Amino acid sequence: MAEGAGKLVGLVIGVVIGLVGGIVVIMGGVLAVITPSGGPSITSKYQETVRNTLTSINWEDPYMLDYFRHNNDFSGMTQPEIQATVNLFYKVVLVPKQIPNPDKKSKQKTITKMVPEKKPLSLLDVMTQLGYTAAQYNLALNIENTFLGTTTFTNIVIPETYLRYQSINPEALYQYVHQRDSVFSLSDVETIMNAGQQYDINPALLIAITGQEESFIPASWPAAQQIRNNPFNVYHSWQDYNTTLQNSADIAAGTLRAKLSTPPPDGEDPIHWINDPNNPDGAYAGDPNWPNGVEDIFLNIEQYLGTPVKISTITPTVSATKSH
Repeated sequence: MAEGAGKLVGLVIGVVIGLVGGIVVIMGGVLAVITPSGGPSITSKYQETVRNTLTSINWEDPYMLDYFRHNNDFSGMTQPEIQATVNLFYKVVLVPKQIPNPDKKSKQKTITKMVPEKKPLSLLDVMTQLGYTAAQYNLALNIENTFLGTTTFTNIVIPETYLRYQSINPEALYQYVHQRDSVFSLSDVETIMNAGQQYDINPALLIAITGQEESFIPASWPAAQQIRNNPFNVYHSWQDYNTTLQNSADIAAGTLRAKLSTPPPDGEDPIHWINDPNNPDGAYAGDPNWPNGVEDIFLNIEQYLGTPVKISTITPTVSATKSH
């Protein structure tokens, strides 16, 4: 499988690289990031602001965005600034709702009305909209991965049942990717869904992988049609294995099924298990940040579809870290 599109390569020993507020120090060929400086008093403000704004937003996403925008300096962060950042992580859309019919004389008890509703956005959505590069997005995932299980970031566990096949309205999935300028047609989405059904894999997970691997393939990309044939980067990459969407979707779904055939160890999130080198079927991608991005996008899709995932969390400790 291909490593995430945003992987930083060509690391040079002893070089310090500045990436729009994130500082990466290369020592001995190892990528080391500066610990997020926002302590519990700051992270609690992000958590509270998210709770008061839209609970389906992952509070760690606006926190990571401000890590970049403020050079990892949270000392002067005000509540209005935090709120402004959190507000970037949702958009208001009109959705049909059944409401009581105001005409009491009518036999029709309810009517359909378009009402505004907040829909969450993922970290990929927001960083892309703000013009950050794939490398910068991947750096954000790297920081989250580095500090998972610490007092900064909490490990979460998605019940494996959510990764099994779920019946989803293909039009809803199409609208999700279409809003992100994806080259995917409705027929393409249905092809991916069929692969998910055949191998008992949630189509939302497959779509999330295309988001992490290729940002849902924006139609403006020069090679969009070629990438569309293998948006999962099976057999290393779409360049090396340019096939049909049906073939690559079948291979990706079959690969996921194989990796999930062995249950993850107690306490390990199944999406991380898919990319764990200790998995008997190996890791899906070479990029250790891959599961963080896939998970963030997957949860965002499920929220968009109106089927939010009930996750559990692992109590963070100062010494515990998670790596894959």
